[in-house]
Amino acid sequence: MPTFDEAGVADYRVSNWYGILAPAGTPKPVVAFLNKEIATAVLAPGVKERFESSMIDGGTNTPEQFIAFLKAEATRWSQVVKTVGIKAE
Repeated sequence: MPTFDEAGVADYRVSNWYGILAPAGTPKPVVAFLNKEIATAVLAPGVKERFESSMIDGGTNTPEQFIAFLKAEATRWSQVVKTVGIKAE
């Protein structure tokens, strides 16, 4: 199996990330409430310490930032699939 460089995808970085999604059409006030409460939980001292001890960045962002991130990830991975020539079987 070729490396990313050998497959024509130079200087490529891969990382893990986690996120929480709601069904399409969830009212914006509900999304805002959930985002606020989840951010409060993630940034709570005990939770933050557990993340850090597991080498996880427990950062948060806005729903709009997360949507932009998801779109960028889809574009990025679509390009990898095309460049490497991955086919569904």
